[in-house]
Amino acid sequence: MAKQTAPTPPPAAGQPIDDAGVPATYANFCRVMSNPEELILDFGLQRELANRETPIKINQRIVLSHTNAQRL
Repeated sequence: MAKQTAPTPPPAAGQPIDDAGVPATYANFCRVMSNPEELILDFGLQRELANRETPIKINQRIVLSHTNAQRL
């Protein structure tokens, strides 16, 4: 089991944020899952919108605590 760390506070108003080098990925699909401890967001690309047989490739998974999800 992974060691849990204390949540970091959100950046203060006016605090600089370094987003240099962050890759951007296009998504036209989002799946939302939840359990008692966290909210899970899966983002992916559905290449053939009319074809429901082709699996959707998940590109990014974001896991948040419910407290941080409320802030979002």
